[in-house]
Amino acid sequence: MNWSRARSIFYREFLSQMRDRRMVLLYTIVPVFLYPIMGLMVFQMGNFIRRSAITVQVVGAENLPQDPPLIQDGKFIPEFLGDPEEAYLVTLQIVEPTEEEPEAPKPFMEHWKAIPIPTEVNARLVFPPRMAENMNEAREQVWEDYRNQPEAEKPVRTPIFEESLIPDPQPTIQYRSSEDISQTARQRLTDILERWTSVYTRRKLQDEGVPYKAAAPPFRLAIFDQVEPGSQRSGLWAKIFPFLMIVWGLTGAFQPAVDLVPGEKERGTLETLLCSPASRREIVWGKLLTIFAFSIFTVLVNLISMGLTGALILALLPQLDIPSPWIALWLALSIGPVCALFSALCLGIATFARSTAEGHFYMMPLFVLLLPLVAVPLLPTYQLDWTQSFVPIAGLVLVLRYLIEGQIEVALQYLGPVLLVTGIATWLAIRWAIRQFDREDILFREAEQVDPIYLVKRWWNNLRGDRSPQSTESS
Repeated sequence: MNWSRARSIFYREFLSQMRDRRMVLLYTIVPVFLYPIMGLMVFQMGNFIRRSAITVQVVGAENLPQDPPLIQDGKFIPEFLGDPEEAYLVTLQIVEPTEEEPEAPKPFMEHWKAIPIPTEVNARLVFPPRMAENMNEAREQVWEDYRNQPEAEKPVRTPIFEESLIPDPQPTIQYRSSEDISQTARQRLTDILERWTSVYTRRKLQDEGVPYKAAAPPFRLAIFDQVEPGSQRSGLWAKIFPFLMIVWGLTGAFQPAVDLVPGEKERGTLETLLCSPASRREIVWGKLLTIFAFSIFTVLVNLISMGLTGALILALLPQLDIPSPWIALWLALSIGPVCALFSALCLGIATFARSTAEGHFYMMPLFVLLLPLVAVPLLPTYQLDWTQSFVPIAGLVLVLRYLIEGQIEVALQYLGPVLLVTGIATWLAIRWAIRQFDREDILFREAEQVDPIYLVKRWWNNLRGDRSPQSTESS
């Protein structure tokens, strides 16, 4: 083998690719700006999640001690929120006591564990009866035990201070682990109660001479998940599967579209097809159905492959939950609208492209434009409502996410507008592709190289009114 010839061919092909400014733009300029923008988006999303509004149902607020108060005028005291300016982000629903509630602490807590958290509520905070009395008794017991200790041992925490000071049941946070916004509410409530107990400990114990390090928190906060164990991972699957399905559907539609239109332009077979008895509308529909079939095939193959691989992995890792079989049904039903929309979009873009290289060049911008419509609806604070249901692709992703999470009633409520918007978007994309085929100036454009620098210079000269001859690359 002659490596000198191979090196010469390498230089030739490499320089040929470097002369294609679109290729240089795709592999250099786009990554330089793409990843900083994506990083900024992730950072902003994180701040948005931390500042998300939550609704909390409070049960047994009348059982709390009043010094220091935790709730006043139906709101948490701003002192315990971390940032007092974010008080508007926490909405409380105070539940008034009724005669149906048990008076004993344990039956009282079991009663509220059996009641599901309302859909509009993100978490529930339950305080048991006699909590204020128990905390006062525990404070007196701590002070008595500390006073009876030898002087040398007083700064040291004794075993009695390391456990919760009030008897069970403990105050409880109830939430739904399948929903990210509910997990955010749980964490925020935990932080609020930690700040409140810290202030309570300082006021009630340190004022009486008990060092802070010798005083345990007055209670041990209990956490109760109302989601069944088999459904706790549905929130994770609700983020993974919609995103992957969109990526597979777009990838499976774009490659056949590039081969069926720009590829035929390069092979010279498009003219033969146009000379056939079929009308251009019929040609578009034939190509669209072909792209649609390949897109669905790509999604199904990836779903089956990932399902089989995931089943084997999850069988070896019992700590992970197996996805519900309903997820496969919801994905199968959503494949059709997704693939139809992407097939029509890819066909229109491929018709506009003059060559396969230019067709592939349009792939990255299309992904960048669609990424926010897919990623943003997966945020925990992004909820499905009438406004979001009319956003193309984003509404479809939200409905699929709600179906996987088990919120079927809410998803079905907005299914009509989502399908209507998806159908209209698909119809417009098909009309655009047909119009592209009807225009000879687009269908038979030469695959010429476009110099962006020359275009900017020409635009600038025209702006200044300079009409002097300008040299081009071909001259």
